[in-house]
Amino acid sequence: NEYIVDGNIMKNFPDFKSIIKADNSVKEVMLASVIAKVYRDDLMAKLSNQFPNYCWHKNKGYGSREHIDSIKLHGSCCHHRQSFIRSITPILN
Repeated sequence: NEYIVDGNIMKNFPDFKSIIKADNSVKEVMLASVIAKVYRDDLMAKLSNQFPNYCWHKNKGYGSREHIDSIKLHGSCCHHRQSFIRSITPILN
């Protein structure tokens, strides 16, 4: 079996074939990408109900100015990836 992954990060896994921009050229990856986006959008809407300060229903979890300003004002929560928080730390200070 060979698994196709979008990107170039699976170099050390023999059963995985990385294809840059596979979501533009491989039908199965295109479909998986759409399913993932719908799932993420739904998750962000649910999290927005639970944590309205972050406006996830509008920014879908992307680092918009409004979202970063909300983190600056309210701090992060358990659903923020620590790698994201570290990446915006210069902006927060």
